[in-house]
Amino acid sequence: WGTGKPVRGQGEYVTAEVDFTEITVHYKGGIVYPQRIESANTTTALRTKGFNIVIAPGLDGNAEGSLYLDDGVSVVQDTVSEIDFKYEDGKFSMTGSFEYDAGVNVETITLLGVDAKPDGAEDADYDEENKKLVLHVDVPLTGKYEATIA
Repeated sequence: WGTGKPVRGQGEYVTAEVDFTEITVHYKGGIVYPQRIESANTTTALRTKGFNIVIAPGLDGNAEGSLYLDDGVSVVQDTVSEIDFKYEDGKFSMTGSFEYDAGVNVETITLLGVDAKPDGAEDADYDEENKKLVLHVDVPLTGKYEATIA
């Protein structure tokens, strides 16, 4: 999780040496993970942080995920957003219902398992060692969005 480096499992137990202050966590392929760009000490403060959309393609190269947003306070919600993410054939899309404006945007889109920096991705950061491409974007969570990534 920390590096995004691809690990191909073989369905067996694996022992890893890690510092006692670290926790080993892996992204499962085939899933799009919406996560906050940074942490916060309270849920109120966390709601002010933007999102990093992490795409972990499966063996077929595709991934899907979703995000539910509401105000985080009300028992009965006036509006909510239910956003679906899809990565297929090098294209990323964001669809769904966008009724709740969270007041934050998608700040980065991270694509894992990228063998080389794609042509035309000058504004992206590429980590060759971990095969990770990070695009810096400013996408509101209030409407549909599409982008060709790789």
